[in-house]
Amino acid sequence: MAILAGWITGEQVPQETIEQVLQVMSRALQRLGGTEARSVLPGAGILSFADSAYAMRQNDEPPLLDWIPERRTLVYRRPRSGLHPLYYIEDWPAPGNLLFASEIKALLAVGVPRQLHVGALAAWQRYGFLPAPWTFFKGISVVPAGAHLRWQHTKLVVSPASENALEAGEPGNIPDLTALSERLEEVCAGQLPTHGGVIGLTGMDSASLLALSYAHTQLEQSASTGSTNPDTRMTLASFDYRQRHTGEGWRALRDLASQWQHPLLEITGLDQAEFWSATIYGCEAPGLTTNLLAWHQLLHTSALEIGARVALTGLGGAPLLARTLTSQALSPTSELLAAYTEAIRATQGYDLAPFFTPELRQAIQGASPWEETLHARRLFRQAEKLDNLEQRLAYLDIHLRLPDHLVTPVYRLAQQERLALRSPYLHQHILPALASRRLAPQGRSIDRETPIQWLAQQQSLPDIQGSALPLHLPCASLWQISQSEFLQRLLSEEALRASGLFDVQAVQNLLSRPPARRNLTSGQHPLVAIVTLQLFCQIFDLRFS
Repeated sequence: MAILAGWITGEQVPQETIEQVLQVMSRALQRLGGTEARSVLPGAGILSFADSAYAMRQNDEPPLLDWIPERRTLVYRRPRSGLHPLYYIEDWPAPGNLLFASEIKALLAVGVPRQLHVGALAAWQRYGFLPAPWTFFKGISVVPAGAHLRWQHTKLVVSPASENALEAGEPGNIPDLTALSERLEEVCAGQLPTHGGVIGLTGMDSASLLALSYAHTQLEQSASTGSTNPDTRMTLASFDYRQRHTGEGWRALRDLASQWQHPLLEITGLDQAEFWSATIYGCEAPGLTTNLLAWHQLLHTSALEIGARVALTGLGGAPLLARTLTSQALSPTSELLAAYTEAIRATQGYDLAPFFTPELRQAIQGASPWEETLHARRLFRQAEKLDNLEQRLAYLDIHLRLPDHLVTPVYRLAQQERLALRSPYLHQHILPALASRRLAPQGRSIDRETPIQWLAQQQSLPDIQGSALPLHLPCASLWQISQSEFLQRLLSEEALRASGLFDVQAVQNLLSRPPARRNLTSGQHPLVAIVTLQLFCQIFDLRFS
């Protein structure tokens, strides 16, 4: 895991001052574990944490950070997958300064201003997640997936990566399914830990089982040759809040666990409002559904029960191996932004704006939209170069929803549990290959068979299409206000007025109406966003006024 922080200035700030800042940031990050290393010079300081427990059998990923003191140059390369986010604030505490860290908490610890980013609320509602480079903290940005941050002689530039494998009109070298299968097996072998146990997180979708099947094959081969450390073992962990453990998905999972002779940890999850605190603290962002809470419970319980430091998943496989966005109801000439937001609307299913105060709605309308950021303009410009609407939606899905919605929050929650999150689909070689297949022109002569079906057949997996176990929780506990001091601190009239975010009467009217059962069980309800946004502002001492 990459755990970094630093302060670079254009001035000859005394080393003692730099040391003091690094010490404060270190205290905010040391809970994530690892051995600390520092580099301190007049006007510049960088710290990092490393832990050998996360070592892979083969690590061919390029370095994330280059620091050349004699040239006063720093370069950070964030992977296209969305792993290893880096947060930064420019020109603070003085012009020409750059302060950065793997967590926003480390920036706040040294006194970075705490101000709610009002414009981010609009983008958050529109997309169902907050796209990079924005965060919910005004003035604090995150390096977009696939971008390079370069600071040299007080000048900061954040630019897209030089590789073109995922660029519109550059489908790259599209591998056949046999070559892709062989490469996936190699990547899974390389991602296994050199020692210690591993958690196989499964039960969510077909891609998860497929990825773990490759990992299981490698563990078997290593055991047969005697090259596996006896402590290296895999425990499968799955999640189903319904506690029924029935249906095709569970049967397939139990059969495979028995066939592979791996222990199976079946996590049921709990609908408890208080559990949101650790989730929001780890993500440093509110949630629109209970998906984040479910992920937290899966990761936390797995790490606690199994004690492993590495988690293998199929994260990213679904949007890369299958076509998950639909645009059948849209005209081929639809405006791209409208088409994309319509295609992902199902992830939210409600409008939060009516619950905001009139003052906040007015402030949101007056804020510059995310679509005017340089990063957004570039993505939409590149997507427009593709031949048809389906390809354009796929391009945006790979560059926005995959890193910012699916990968980054889960990575942050895993990091909080001291888990290294790995997925073969997010590897620097596999991700471009899968993206190239999905973005290839329709007339291109490639095998159009669904890759996940073909690959599952090669691994002798059962037909697990459509048998995914949903990773979410109900939200009925959010209505039990009279029984919860936690909810009373968030939803009381005094708390609502103090944050300045929500109209008191609108929230009270919402609480007086019993929600539909489907909203309770799916975890998609405005009250989820209201509670988590209120909690987010309380945890990080933010308010709108």
